[in-house]
Parts: sequence; structure tokens; C-alpha cells
Amino acid sequence: MSMVWAVLAWRLLPLAAGSWSYEVALVSKYIWRGFDLSHDMPALQQGVTFSHEKGFSVTLWGSYTLDRHRDLDELDLTLEHGWSVTRGLCFAVGYTHYTFPSADQKTNEGYVRVEASFLPWSPSLSLFYDWDEGRGLYVLLSGTKDFTVSGSIPPLSASIGVGFNSKQWQDKTGISDVALSLSIALQLGRWSIIPSLNYVLVPLSTVNPEDEFWAGLLLSSHF
Repeated sequence: MSMVWAVLAWRLLPLAAGSWSYEVALVSKYIWRGFDLSHDMPALQQGVTFSHEKGFSVTLWGSYTLDRHRDLDELDLTLEHGWSVTRGLCFAVGYTHYTFPSADQKTNEGYVRVEASFLPWSPSLSLFYDWDEGRGLYVLLSGTKDFTVSGSIPPLSASIGVGFNSKQWQDKTGISDVALSLSIALQLGRWSIIPSLNYVLVPLSTVNPEDEFWAGLLLSSHF
């Protein structure tokens, strides 16, 4: 039933007031919550989002590992509603339907998020609960800060995220991943070009037996 509502919402979007955004990224590895989902192979990822002026958004996003197989690895549909409580304090609730065509698998997850941009590093706290195939809870505390290096180049953006996994897609509970990222946003007309360097420490061995380093190149635009 959830997919029926999602498809209906997607068909009604052109009638609503809002904006579209598109992104495409090439990553040297697909690391998700500490898990290596591309098995040390690069991946091509694309997404399109419609954002309604009332705070609703719909995102369709997919990932394709650049190896010898020709199947799409992941295709996600996310519905979200966000709102501002006061200046610098925002909440969001959402739902994601995950499909994994290459593994003939699907699952469902709901989430809530609070963001406090008025605080140093603009911290956000997100809680994700998968009640289906990946049954379990994942909690993410993250923050981002821009640093000016020179007036002639865009600022560097540093981010950190600490994840807590309680038996989601694995059978242990604890700090699962500590992710560090450094990126810079360059403008080329209507496009943003964002190269990044990323590193994740993975204390929970059931998530990943080793820490991971990867690089990414993201292109995005609004229209």
C-alpha cells in the first residue's frame, strides 16, 4: 500500500508548486553507515528530488556498482516532510522504500531528524528504524562546518558523523561508524561540482571488519 501512495504522489508532483534538483556522483566505494556495499568497487549514483514549497519532498535515488554485472544495485524512493519550529531549528519525518534489484530484495524504513543550525557545527540528530528485512535501529549524530582558506576560493566544508547501530542489518549493538569528510563546492553555471575525501572508522566488526577511505565527485543542479 505504501508504494501505491508513493506512485500517486509522484504523478501529482507536476501539478504542485516547487522545484526540482538532480545529482550524479561517482564514488570510489559505496560506503553506507559503515557497510561497504560495493565491495571495494567504484559506483555511479544518481538522484532526482522534487521539493514542494510547503516542505514536502520526494526523492528517487539509485546506485550502480561499476563491475562486470549489469544489474542496478539499489533504487530508493524517499518521502519527507520538514518544517521550521523557530529560526535555526528544523524537524523532519520521512519514509524510504529500498529496493535491491541485483539481490531481489526490498525493505522499508522510517526516520525522524532534528537540525540546529544556530549551534556550532550545525548539529543534527537522526533516528532510522527499519521494520522489515533490516529490522533494527540506526542513530546518527552529525555536524558540518565551513572553513575559509582564501578569499579567492570557496570555503572547505568539514563534516563528522557518529553512528550507533542496534541490530540493523547485523546482530550487534554499539557505535558502528565514525565518518569524516572534507569537501569543496565549485560553481559552473547552474551546476555545483563537489569533490570530497572521506574516511570512516568502523568499531563494530559485524558492520565492517576494516576502516574505509574513499573519494567522491558530485555534480548537482536545481531547476
